[in-house]
Amino acid sequence: MDYFNFYDLGEKMSSILAQVSPPNLPSPNVPVPNSSVPSAPELDLLLKQIDFLQEANQQLAKSFQSFVDTIKWTITIVGSLLGILVFSARSIYKNNLKEATDEITKNLKRRLEKIVDKEIDVRLADTVENRLDLVERVLNKEAILDQAKLVYLLPSNNSSSNPPDAYEIYKNLKFRISFETKIDSQNLSQSIVILDFTNLPNCSEDIVKLNLDKIVQKLPTQSALVIYCNKQYSAINEFRNQSNISYYAIANTQVSLMGYVIDSAYILKALA
Repeated sequence: MDYFNFYDLGEKMSSILAQVSPPNLPSPNVPVPNSSVPSAPELDLLLKQIDFLQEANQQLAKSFQSFVDTIKWTITIVGSLLGILVFSARSIYKNNLKEATDEITKNLKRRLEKIVDKEIDVRLADTVENRLDLVERVLNKEAILDQAKLVYLLPSNNSSSNPPDAYEIYKNLKFRISFETKIDSQNLSQSIVILDFTNLPNCSEDIVKLNLDKIVQKLPTQSALVIYCNKQYSAINEFRNQSNISYYAIANTQVSLMGYVIDSAYILKALA
């Protein structure tokens, strides 16, 4: 250890302390006023002030707590009221929206029903009218056929000849039909005359020509002639070229014969 260093340090400290002047201390005989110690009245006043401040602080704290509680209750009540108002408004809005939607839907349904009913009425009226027209035309056609007068002529010298099968077809269809074997014996006015050479026994060219000449002379103007022949005869070709009968047709089958008879009935109805 270096003792000389401690010695030098002590010397330096002594020199510094010697340069510092000592403080001026009061004389023992002079009284020093004690300003830091209050008197009894002051102490009592100070205590009262402290009590007052503490009481005021407590009252302020209570008032603030009461204010805070009041704010909390106010916020709670306002929040509850707002919640009730929002719920009520939402319910009212939903109800009003539902009522409005229902009302709009009902109005649309009513309008659509009216449109549909109107369209159905129009279409139904058109359909019914068309059906009635169709029924009326059918009934008119049936009435024309019912009113048509048919003479089924099978020219023969034998008056007891039996009617052919074709005659029975028209009879079963409720035509006003009569069967004849003589041209001279029948009133042919406003009649459809079926001249049958197909079912005529031993039919020949001469027989065909003879009966065609007779029918031309006897057939009135307001009558129609349907020749039923399934063979070729020159007399029929001459009849085509020279006949003065306005309404006639030549059939070679029963189907075509039926068609010509019906057409002839419509023609005579139009001429009536």
